[in-house]
Amino acid sequence: MGSAGNSLIKGIEVQEIIDALDSFHAQSWVVVHFSLALKNRLEGQAAFLLSKEVEDKAEESTKHAKKLAERIAELGGTETGDPTEFVMLSPLKRFSMPSSNSDVNEILSFVLELEQSIIRTYGDFLHRIRDKDDVTYHVLREILEDEVRRESEIESILTVDGRRNMHARQDDGRGQ
Repeated sequence: MGSAGNSLIKGIEVQEIIDALDSFHAQSWVVVHFSLALKNRLEGQAAFLLSKEVEDKAEESTKHAKKLAERIAELGGTETGDPTEFVMLSPLKRFSMPSSNSDVNEILSFVLELEQSIIRTYGDFLHRIRDKDDVTYHVLREILEDEVRRESEIESILTVDGRRNMHARQDDGRGQ
């Protein structure tokens, strides 16, 4: 534990920060397992288009989990290591998969909802610790930037694909 570093934390209990980071750490591992399970289930066009992206998300979430565990240790805490507790400890509270393994839009829409939930959770806690714990704020801001970038990428793909699908349906409606 860095006593000088922890003395810089004002207006919030160190244990509250540790608990939140442990929750985010568990969430990161849930996302890793979700991503790997999804990759193994992808079929057809989704397997071709999404396999690499899903694998990249698992790697990114592993890096996030490591950063969070390091910060927890710096604060004098320990992260939960029991994987059976990850889902309930995480802000997600449940583990589920998209109902389709092959529909790219359905899979991406499901993942987008997951990303947006993560973004809201991190954003809420960032507001809570702003000007109270600058080091944790910085760590979480870096992770949040990755999540926002991925959300933007998914929204762009869904928008482009949605327009393409709308045009295809219009063409079909004209008998072409």
